[in-house]
Amino acid sequence: MPPIRSQHRFSTTSRPPSSSSSSSRPPSQASSPPSSNKTVLTPLVAAILKRHFGIKGATTNKLPIASEVLRRVRDVALPSVDEILALAHADAGAEGAKARSALKTWSIRRKQGCTSSITMKDGTVYHLWDFVLIDEGRTSKEGKEGLFRVAQVVEIALWPSGSQASPSSSSNTNKAEERLPIQVKLRFYKRQLCGDDGGENMFVDHRKLVDSDAVFVLKPQWSIAGRCNVVVSSRSATIDNEHADFWTPDVIERQCKICQAHRAQLALARSSMPTLSCLDLFCGAGGFSLGLEQTDKIKTKWAIDDDEAACRTFAAHSPEALILQQDANELLKEEHRSILPRRGEVDVIAAGPPCQGFTRATTRGKRHDGRSDLNLLICTVLSYVDLLRPRFVVIENVNGILSKQSPTASFDRNPLGYARLIVHTLQLLGYDVRIGQLQAGQFGVPQSRERVIFLATIKSTEGRAVSIAELPAPLHVFKKGSCARYPALSVDEAISDLPPFDWAKDSRSPPASSSRAYACPPRNSYQALVRRDAVTVAQHHTVTVSSINQERVAHIPPESKYNYLILDSVPRLALHGALDNRGFIDRKNWFRRLDPQGHFDTVMTSIKLQSVQGRIIHPQQNRVVTIRECARAQGFPDDVFFHAAASTSENGKAKEAHRQIGNAVPVPLAKALGEEIVKAATRDHLQTMQL
Repeated sequence: MPPIRSQHRFSTTSRPPSSSSSSSRPPSQASSPPSSNKTVLTPLVAAILKRHFGIKGATTNKLPIASEVLRRVRDVALPSVDEILALAHADAGAEGAKARSALKTWSIRRKQGCTSSITMKDGTVYHLWDFVLIDEGRTSKEGKEGLFRVAQVVEIALWPSGSQASPSSSSNTNKAEERLPIQVKLRFYKRQLCGDDGGENMFVDHRKLVDSDAVFVLKPQWSIAGRCNVVVSSRSATIDNEHADFWTPDVIERQCKICQAHRAQLALARSSMPTLSCLDLFCGAGGFSLGLEQTDKIKTKWAIDDDEAACRTFAAHSPEALILQQDANELLKEEHRSILPRRGEVDVIAAGPPCQGFTRATTRGKRHDGRSDLNLLICTVLSYVDLLRPRFVVIENVNGILSKQSPTASFDRNPLGYARLIVHTLQLLGYDVRIGQLQAGQFGVPQSRERVIFLATIKSTEGRAVSIAELPAPLHVFKKGSCARYPALSVDEAISDLPPFDWAKDSRSPPASSSRAYACPPRNSYQALVRRDAVTVAQHHTVTVSSINQERVAHIPPESKYNYLILDSVPRLALHGALDNRGFIDRKNWFRRLDPQGHFDTVMTSIKLQSVQGRIIHPQQNRVVTIRECARAQGFPDDVFFHAAASTSENGKAKEAHRQIGNAVPVPLAKALGEEIVKAATRDHLQTMQL
């Protein structure tokens, strides 16, 4: 593992002993909370806090405690900001519903006597020979609820005169209004939802399509949810280079020349566009950067975190990045700014500041001990934005930052205060802001993990308007009632290729230092993606648990419906009622197995069988999930090794790895955000090329 070069970080002796923690450690392991007089602000951010929110002391870098900051933010009238925040609670997966409303008004365009395109109510134009996504309503004929079907538009025509399907032929006015004014014929493609021969051991790629030769007329209850890109290929790996949505081994006789030309222009602009440089604030193990860099057009050049173990993990997979192992606040001081990049060098700031003051996962006994002052690091992020003025800013945090009922309500008083502060300050700094609650499971991880995303784009650069980066649309069906182009990823699809093992009395887990061969070749595109070129897998072992808990796990049948209650049949293993005084904790997941066809619960920073997130027992094997299985749930590639201090015990190293994984941004979610940033930058570069 390449070491963090000494010139890339401050020595530990130069750090003030009471410096604040900039890492996203869990409350139990976090260092002392940042004292209010340690929060370093740029002059403009300080002036905004003082002038617009009346926060005294901001100009002298002596902020009041978090609760006082929020009280003052709450009292400021910001109707435009509150309107943006209200949109954040809207369902981001309502893509199909938007498409259905757009069907109410159609227009057609004719070219040389034939119909060549249709225009939707929202202005979207679809051409003849386009590949489109069809929302058939509640359940797709392919058997997956909410899954779009893929079809090609093969004919657009007016209804024949006197046809029973023609709107003018209907005597019922209401029914006539519901009928489509034009006839759209679609050739449907089948997607691969199981192995090529139907066997479970065959390679599955949900992006693979096969021509079904079935042609249907678009029905009124259906809707066109969007356009998609389908390429001809002999294998799935090639479509990643073409940024396609699906691939097919079949010959595509015709495609829309207009869209092909436009895609070719965008591909040329993207390939010739300079790579965007990124600063990763509170980088942790680097999930954010790994996802952004998977776009191939964003490169993390600087990373900041004061957690030594996480920085070593980051350095191992991103050796070219300048890693500053230091308090982010300290680096903002004038005497240290020379080590930071200069304004104009950073295109993207990605930040995942500590969430402990917002999260509901924090136990009640730890919510009122003052750690909410960690939330003032939000102001630190805004100061970096002011100092460096990047083109794009993306901030990630837990849903508690938007919650109507704050997990720390009696301490913070106003849970929306920080969200209002972020949006309004970014607007005053010259940014357009998008905000939403994104479910990571909708972007390709087998995990339920909702996070709030602030995505900001600078309004102009060098006197020219900049294309706005929008929040990504869901890619996978995960929420009930949502629509997307790919099915959700299950636990079994994510980890079924890893070598199996059970806890045994003489060995509860494989040796921590060993690497093991995979159980089988990749069974699906996700396994192939995370394995990359690896031939063995490391860190596929568990934390150490007590002998009694090991035996309890062995008594849980291999079905997800069973939990700790089944242990009552064995008095020696029963949990009894010793913890009845903690009735506020939901126990349904205590000692519960994962559903192989379901998903992981939110991956936490520790493995605890008796907790809200206690559904961590392997679906079939008698053990809890391993480090590598949790990393798979977050989308980390298998070649990412999670480091700890050399003097740490083997079990301590495992706990440290789980902490880094649980604090990370899911890699596929970060990639989806990066793709939207790259799309906006590509549009700007294309305009520059056309000047």
